[in-house]
Amino acid sequence: MENLNVKQLVELEEVAAATQAQLQQASNTIAKVYPNREASLVKTKIEEAMMWLDKYQAGVCIDLANKTCR
Repeated sequence: MENLNVKQLVELEEVAAATQAQLQQASNTIAKVYPNREASLVKTKIEEAMMWLDKYQAGVCIDLANKTCR
């Protein structure tokens, strides 16, 4: 991500935030509509994806802060 400019980093952070929201909505929907074991496994995988996306988004925010605070 070091070779991205500020505008690209801002866009990437916005996409990551929107994806987080969509994943959260999917997780909530699955929990309500399909309350069974298989759905619980899917919900767990969605939450795992959210965890990794959150970690990635944090890296984007750090890179953005480093570029804007120089």
